Amino acid sequence: RVTTRAEMLQFNKYVRQRIKEMNTRLPRKPELRELAELSFLEQQVVENHLKKRCELRDPLLNTPVDEISLTNLPLINRFLTDGGSILPRKRTGVHLKKQLKLAKAVKRARQLALIPPTWKLPKYRHASYTDEHSKPESALSNIGGLEFADTRDIRFPGQFEDSKRKDSELGKVSRGVYSDKVR
Repeated sequence: RVTTRAEMLQFNKYVRQRIKEMNTRLPRKPELRELAELSFLEQQVVENHLKKRCELRDPLLNTPVDEISLTNLPLINRFLTDGGSILPRKRTGVHLKKQLKLAKAVKRARQLALIPPTWKLPKYRHASYTDEHSKPESALSNIGGLEFADTRDIRFPGQFEDSKRKDSELGKVSRGVYSDKVR
């Protein structure tokens, strides 16, 4: 279909009218000065958000690097989740050198079975990286004592009590104490 000149003029008039209507409804274009002010304010907002992320206080700031070791379990467990994974620097605010030393200490402690790989020790479950009261423990003094005795496993409550009871019952049965009751 071929459009005539009259139809084209009528269409142009319609377009100009619609543009005027839209300009009255839409806000005016901001001036150059307003655009500059708007971009400056946006930049300030972005910088403020970045500062908040970077202003995390290092919880190990006053802790010497030598104190971060695989035997310092209270300190190590402060930086573990309940699932046993190491918390990232972005969340804790620890400086790079100490974070690397901390990660190495955690991995070595896992290899030596001082901490479990998949969960946090119940003794340190309350400890968080923000805690100031989770101080390092003293050096191990009693190596052959009760420090390395089997503790209760929270996943299986009462397992040691039941096993001791069964052992004592088996001993009584083998000695013949229960022989009357069994028959």
